[in-house]
Amino acid sequence: MVDHESPPSFHLRPLAARLPVLTHAKTEQILVEARRWIVENLSFTRPDDRKSESLLDEVDYIGCLYAPHLPDEWSFFVVTFAHYLGSLDTQMSNPASIGGSLHATRFYAQRMMADMVGWIPDPDRTLPFSETWRRLRQEMPARRWARFVAACDRGWNGFLHDVESIQTHQGAADIDAYLRSRRDSAFVAWIFPLLEQIFAPNVPEALIIGADLAAIHDIILDHQALSSDLFSYRKEYYAGELVNAIEVIERVETQDLQAAVIDHKEQEFIARRAALLEAQSGYPALARYLDELGYLMSGVLAWSFGCRRYHGTGSGGDGSLPGTLILWPDRTEFRPDVDVDVGAVAAATI
Repeated sequence: MVDHESPPSFHLRPLAARLPVLTHAKTEQILVEARRWIVENLSFTRPDDRKSESLLDEVDYIGCLYAPHLPDEWSFFVVTFAHYLGSLDTQMSNPASIGGSLHATRFYAQRMMADMVGWIPDPDRTLPFSETWRRLRQEMPARRWARFVAACDRGWNGFLHDVESIQTHQGAADIDAYLRSRRDSAFVAWIFPLLEQIFAPNVPEALIIGADLAAIHDIILDHQALSSDLFSYRKEYYAGELVNAIEVIERVETQDLQAAVIDHKEQEFIARRAALLEAQSGYPALARYLDELGYLMSGVLAWSFGCRRYHGTGSGGDGSLPGTLILWPDRTEFRPDVDVDVGAVAAATI
């Protein structure tokens, strides 16, 4: 039962945010072109009301924070595909839309994946990303393409799991079980083969699929889920959803909520990245690839602090100060702790 009179709140410690944030040099141009394409090609995923549509448009910006050094055309794809996935995620949390039916969700999954692998019943019908899938099939080595397809398959499996969890009101048993599931439903892993194709095409596959890089990928997926969940909790709480890490932590864990976990994931990424680069110093392209992965982490966190999709008319702060997040039905309110030594906080997070 949602209590509108006594909103949930939790204390947020400062976030270290050690990774730099950067947006694409042509962000404004890419967003204008992408939104024009979205209106023309993704109208079937768009919400009916202008407010929801405006909030959904904010998702586009995160695509320019992800991998800011991508060539323009691939940044355009990341923006439009992120919009598509964000729109479906919104619809799947709505029981009056496809979120009310596993079969409706499967329909979207099957249609996109059949088109992706080049098998569609009506070859004269072009779906939104058909040309991109065709190009990637042609340009990616077979095994890299297989990893891209498998990542999208896992993303859809995660979406379906989330819809079922919402329908059955079954939360995860603990945070580890939750994160294992969210690595799929975050629907982000598809970007790894794409970045590999652009920034590290000649790095040996044994290294790309090895245990060290697999662990780094999992850290990024966990960080994506935790960063998003920290600030989307207000929206999901009032929607009655259970698919959120805060719900799991408050129910079964005793750790310092999510900020500590987010910081730990960032620290772990930095340490593992340094160790891998030292061990594999003969591959400069690997360094470029790992640097772009860092922007995935900093980008989602920077975007999550300020987006209206999560905070309504309020704000989640900027992560530099400790304080309390109060989750009102229409907004997030951030109240900094009183008597905070700003200098000491800044020094402690460097």
